[in-house]
Amino acid sequence: VSGGTINPGASTLEMIATVANTLNTNGQPLNHLKINGTGTWTIGSNISVNNVDILQGTLNASTRNLVVAGNWSKAAAATFTATTSTVTYSSSVAQITSGDTTFNNLILQTTSAREIRFKPTSTTAISGAFTAKGAAGPNRLILCTEVAGACGAGTWNICSRNCIGWIRS
Repeated sequence: VSGGTINPGASTLEMIATVANTLNTNGQPLNHLKINGTGTWTIGSNISVNNVDILQGTLNASTRNLVVAGNWSKAAAATFTATTSTVTYSSSVAQITSGDTTFNNLILQTTSAREIRFKPTSTTAISGAFTAKGAAGPNRLILCTEVAGACGAGTWNICSRNCIGWIRS
């Protein structure tokens, strides 16, 4: 979408493409972004979004910043190209990450107590900088394995090249 105004309200913006396209939101926040089709969507402006679903095709973040206030999901048939982007999880509620995804820079932050849950069947990697910031006292940021809709037991693999993910058995 280039030009014009997006007024997503509580709706879902599903981008379907078979060729290369650019996604510009002109500063408008999105409720739910779905990427579908066999083409590539390159983000042309910084984006604030509640939920991201990359179902098929490619979402290329380029050099842009994405602020995600909800869940992140990437299907096996889809690609997320991080390039030099920064993805920030910023919310006051629990967020879930699913699907094998490599982020460039990933920032997880909160000012209130909350969880960021990672699906145990997925691998999350960070090729650039990883930052996790909670708040003082009871307003901790909790990173955990998603089990039956809550934080559960899981095994983490944290390696020396700024990557974080699950050890798969």
